[in-house]
Amino acid sequence: MRIVLSNKNTYIILFVLLAGSILRIYQLDRYDLWYDESIRAIDAKPLFSLPALKKLLDREFVIKYNQDYLALYNHSFVYYWQKIFGSSESILRFSSVLLGILTIYFLYILTKHLFNKRAAYISIFLLSISPFHIHYSQELSPYVLISFFSCLSFYCFFRATVVNQKRYWLFYLIFMTLNIYNHYIALLLFFSLLLFLVIKYSRFKQVLNPGLLTHAIILILIIPSLLTILPLLNFFLKYKIPFSFSEFPCWVEKINWQNIIFTIKNFSIGYHINFYSFVGFAATFVYLIFFMLGIFKHINTYTTQLVIFSLIFPISVLFLISQIKACYVYRYFFGLLPFFLIEVAMGLNRLRIFFLVPLLAFILVLNLLGLKNYYNDVLTSEYDQRIGVVEKLDGIERLAQFISHTFREGDLILHTCKKTVYPLKFYINRDYNLFALTKEVNRGKVIYASEDRSHLMSVDYMSTHPRLVDLEEGRELAKYPEVWLIFSSFTSRDVYKEDFPEYLMIELIKRDYIIKWHKDFGDLRLYSLTLKG
Repeated sequence: MRIVLSNKNTYIILFVLLAGSILRIYQLDRYDLWYDESIRAIDAKPLFSLPALKKLLDREFVIKYNQDYLALYNHSFVYYWQKIFGSSESILRFSSVLLGILTIYFLYILTKHLFNKRAAYISIFLLSISPFHIHYSQELSPYVLISFFSCLSFYCFFRATVVNQKRYWLFYLIFMTLNIYNHYIALLLFFSLLLFLVIKYSRFKQVLNPGLLTHAIILILIIPSLLTILPLLNFFLKYKIPFSFSEFPCWVEKINWQNIIFTIKNFSIGYHINFYSFVGFAATFVYLIFFMLGIFKHINTYTTQLVIFSLIFPISVLFLISQIKACYVYRYFFGLLPFFLIEVAMGLNRLRIFFLVPLLAFILVLNLLGLKNYYNDVLTSEYDQRIGVVEKLDGIERLAQFISHTFREGDLILHTCKKTVYPLKFYINRDYNLFALTKEVNRGKVIYASEDRSHLMSVDYMSTHPRLVDLEEGRELAKYPEVWLIFSSFTSRDVYKEDFPEYLMIELIKRDYIIKWHKDFGDLRLYSLTLKG
């Protein structure tokens, strides 16, 4: 992996890295930590504090209480990052910024070895301005680490099959194992490379045995992870799971060919531009055309076949599974983005400089328009184009400050949506050392309307990020004289729309309580309720 850089080469790479860094640091702390981010910050644990491995044989524990039980991102990376650098929004998210910048650099190395230096320049330019990549480079999430490890794993696999040196197989084993323990979705890339090795066995006669041995060792090393994944996958495919209070990826009813197009659109321009707009269609069309040109020009080469197979196989597998039970979430393919851009870069690399420069300028303009929407948090109205992505959260830190000054022991804190449960836990636990308030906030009580919409149900989100929850009757709520009700919704940030389903909870709770006042905090509304009589 040793690269000798000329002065010109160094300047170009440094310029791209600088531009990419600025785009990823800009407005890094504009929004409060949202649901997933706050869970990762709260759930962060040291590496050796996990429950006993025998728990993996307890199916109820794995399904109901497991939150990425062996995920090294939470149970090492985030924990030690917080210990060393702190837990402000910008500091936490900067971990992803750093990984995003490193991914840009290693994409240069990867593309240069796969093809040539000119294609490498183009690929890192595309990645540095990618709204899709910048989105997750500004979020406390494991996805940018997946992308980073995927580049490293892919590079080592490629080098191992070309030069058949033990050190590359060893590095591949390390990076791929870490990637799988970072997030189980990396298994799709693992099986892609394994299957490609088997299919192309005639070419890999010299490296087939060490390659198969390396993959066998990885399979042995990830057995604990497989023990958590298999029961979760079985439960997910077998049972109907209400998405309102489940963490399984069941956020859409049906996946069809349009979702493949939307995947390409998100790879090209991100979540924040509508595919049916001029910018969305133009970006998707341009990227897809040059992606296809990159393939057709080098379809018979080993490198192109490897890149394409590693891109198409994971998407196809998840698409086919989603015909049984929808689990097609665009961010699961985030680690494949560099491979997509490599082929786009290869298509653009065919152009003469006279045509290439204006086309790259056009692509830059399209991406900047996507980034404008991203920085303003303008999402597409069609949910199918952004499965699992909602508006960013604003106001929870101010709400936490207000509650800390006015809360009295014995008050009850309720949420109409789990969206605010963990962010409130994070800010109260980080900023305020108030025992009664912390205890109440950590209980995380959320209210739901019953199926017949006649009465309230409730659930306590005491454990971190449970897979499933048990709803209970909400009759015990009426014993609290004072209630703080935090109103929010995953469907929109506009708390003024009274046609939200969550407003039904307001009507139901008004049977026992009187609304004294309400106060808005950005995307949230806080109701103060007092018991009737």
